[in-house]
Amino acid sequence: MRIRMTVDARKRLACMMLAICASSAIAADDFHVSEPIVCKSVEGLKKYVRRDPPELTTYDKLIVYVEPTGFATRTVDGKRKAGFVQNGKVRAVGSKKVVIERSELLRFEPEVFGPGATFYLAATVGFKNMPPGDYVLELETMDEAAEPDRKVSQTVPFRIVKAEGDDNPEPRTKPARTKDKSRKSSG
Repeated sequence: MRIRMTVDARKRLACMMLAICASSAIAADDFHVSEPIVCKSVEGLKKYVRRDPPELTTYDKLIVYVEPTGFATRTVDGKRKAGFVQNGKVRAVGSKKVVIERSELLRFEPEVFGPGATFYLAATVGFKNMPPGDYVLELETMDEAAEPDRKVSQTVPFRIVKAEGDDNPEPRTKPARTKDKSRKSSG
């Protein structure tokens, strides 16, 4: 079936189509994030070494791998881009007190070359001087290209254990000798 249109009608239709395509954000379906995976290392998309069980020492870093889907894109400098930000809060299991809070654990704005583009996010948190115990990372992943921002919150349980050698007491040092200035030499 062929539709006949006047030149003015075609121009108006083209302008409407252009306005729709040039909108600042094109939303996708529902924004989802895969189940978080605690890793020893991440090399790339679906290339990671899982940390199983999720136990680490204060010398290790917690690396959490996820893959977002259903994200929006926007035009930036003539390029289609997605925008992700991850924030995190760490709490001891059973506690409401936040032990560590990090805004922008990760910020990632990849160029999107077509539908079905796949990305991974790998947020990293360090735990220097944290006591051993069971903890939970509350990971919030935001789709910043969506209007308004969409977000997914997930919890990632993990355990901090003593590092080998942490049981040894610190080596004692002898106190520095000081000169006793109260003595007078005879002469």
